[in-house]
Amino acid sequence: MIPKFRVYDEENKVVLDINGDDIYVGDIVIIDDYFKGKIKAKVVFEQGAFGLVAIHGAISDFIEGYWNDHFLTFAYLKYLYEHPENELLNVLKIGNIYENPELLDVAEC
Repeated sequence: MIPKFRVYDEENKVVLDINGDDIYVGDIVIIDDYFKGKIKAKVVFEQGAFGLVAIHGAISDFIEGYWNDHFLTFAYLKYLYEHPENELLNVLKIGNIYENPELLDVAEC
């Protein structure tokens, strides 16, 4: 059985990827910024918030001035890439840790 813990933002809205798919804890996503490149990350609930833990790449290299290389909250990501429909336009779900454990390998995105 695959646990399903849907990710919500600070306003209790479901967080979606670029294709409109719900994001769940345990999903593997690619954060893509045209100018700064890509980071592969795992979706987690940590430090009392839903967020991303980098698998490949350093978050502080990706987000100028961000202080934490390990964890990025969806609330802060949404703040950076505000979108009225709550879609994180720069996040693409590529699998999850249960069905695609090979995605946890530290390889290029």
